[in-house]
Amino acid sequence: MRRMNRGSPRSNRGIEELVQLALGLGRAGCQQEDLFYQNRLRPLIQRLLIDRREETLGEALDRVYGQHPRSFESLSDLIEAQAMGGESGLLIALPVMAWSRYDIPVTSLSAAQCQQFHELLTTHVVAPGVAIAVADFLFGPDQLPAGFCGAFELASRLQQRLAHGQTVLAVDPLGLPATTRFLADPRYLLALIRAQPGEALFRWHQPSVTREDAARSWQEAAHPALTALLPSCAVEPLLPDAYFPALRRTDEQGRAFTLRACVEQLRSQHGLASTQIQAVIAPCYDGNLVEYRIGLLRQGHPEVLQGAVWGLLDGEEETTDVLGQIQDELQRAGVTTIEVITERLPLSYCDDCGAPLFPAMDGELTHTVMPDDLQPASTRLH
Repeated sequence: MRRMNRGSPRSNRGIEELVQLALGLGRAGCQQEDLFYQNRLRPLIQRLLIDRREETLGEALDRVYGQHPRSFESLSDLIEAQAMGGESGLLIALPVMAWSRYDIPVTSLSAAQCQQFHELLTTHVVAPGVAIAVADFLFGPDQLPAGFCGAFELASRLQQRLAHGQTVLAVDPLGLPATTRFLADPRYLLALIRAQPGEALFRWHQPSVTREDAARSWQEAAHPALTALLPSCAVEPLLPDAYFPALRRTDEQGRAFTLRACVEQLRSQHGLASTQIQAVIAPCYDGNLVEYRIGLLRQGHPEVLQGAVWGLLDGEEETTDVLGQIQDELQRAGVTTIEVITERLPLSYCDDCGAPLFPAMDGELTHTVMPDDLQPASTRLH
């Protein structure tokens, strides 16, 4: 993306106006004052999104974050809301976690598949009377719309489909970047939903349905359709939700899924029982704690066969019991021999392939080793 000149008067004016209005909103003392600032921020944010001024939005958020955290949250919420469609609809993501010994597909959907997911959303996710337009592509993380402006552009294109009475947006796969290969990774379907003014968007907005009810219903109903889109993969559908919150929730839930997938891969492809697997957990720093890396080994052998990265999310830090979460997840997967490295290790990667290195029993970060005599991959994640 082309970067704007930070010193341009237009950029500086846009940032200053956003910052001052956001600070006013964060310090407002009543709902009427909130509305005053929100009504001035929305059209300003809309213009910046239309002009694709991602850098202006980012710089404003950075400045507000340093001055007033509550104002940062308020401005961030407003920018996300406008980027996801504002009053003209809501861009949603339909995430699915997948793992496979083979490449996890990114693929276009047929007209019949688009119709199938339209019906699944209508039956299990959105409230009655909500209009839906679906993008006909299963996206990898590297192919998602870039930033606020990218989300706004896709939401606008989906809004145009609905305005013309159409329910499918064609996506050109040749215009998308390639995806990086991982053992476990999310995939996303994207859609726009639009309710009548004042009416409910989601089924859980109705008094008789909870979000948990909707999640169970969706996971059961969508699993066969997503399995067909992702052959040779174990899949776990996540509840569709507004685009940016869905991405954050997938980042959070995907950590445990990836760890379970790594353990299952050792069981299914190496013929190991859970009690034959041992884990080594190490904190990795780049100034501050950035992530934990988990090396998985066969009991009594020095080679790291598989590894998982458990990145820290916003709000998590060294004092957060992330380590306890990782240990609990390993134990739920049946791994009971767990070693914790207390030394601060660097964020090391392989010089040849760029893959992250994982801790062995001696505390050294090393490359995973993949034996040749693997058994066929399982398509279930237990």
